[in-house]
Amino acid sequence: MANHFEFYSGLRGYHVYKNSADWKPYEKEKVTLKREKNNKHDKFAVAGRVTMRGRFGWIIVDHIPREVSRYVWYSILEGAKYEVEVFKKEPIASPLLQGGLEIPIKVSVTWDSPENLSILMEKVKDVQYPIAGAYIDNSKEILKELVGDEMDENSDCEIDDGESEIELIDE
Repeated sequence: MANHFEFYSGLRGYHVYKNSADWKPYEKEKVTLKREKNNKHDKFAVAGRVTMRGRFGWIIVDHIPREVSRYVWYSILEGAKYEVEVFKKEPIASPLLQGGLEIPIKVSVTWDSPENLSILMEKVKDVQYPIAGAYIDNSKEILKELVGDEMDENSDCEIDDGESEIELIDE
């Protein structure tokens, strides 16, 4: 009997791929995961791919976040099956300090090995951030820790409070 669990994540890099792929995600859109063997940024990269009307074959639209990519990469290698769908079509701000955009996804994993599935569940739970719920941007606190008291009212540093809507800017 197969074992199963679900988690929420983001497909990271929408700000990079949105123009080149011309991808407009929609809710419940199916996304296929593919291990990348020669990615120079992450040797455990897992690409999110879709098929689009008018395009021949798959196109890469984003990547599984590095925090979980190693676990997903190895689990695919060992036989885990993933079903991924877009959870929300609007991109959200990445929790990374350097920013970026992500597409929220719902990930369903099925694996015949209960032991391996249990390990994967724990690893994903340890690094998961709340994509399905409210994400609290701690950038101000993080920068204060890094910069200390040097950041004051007259600082050139502007920090978004995380409560505004994401504004997409065409370049």
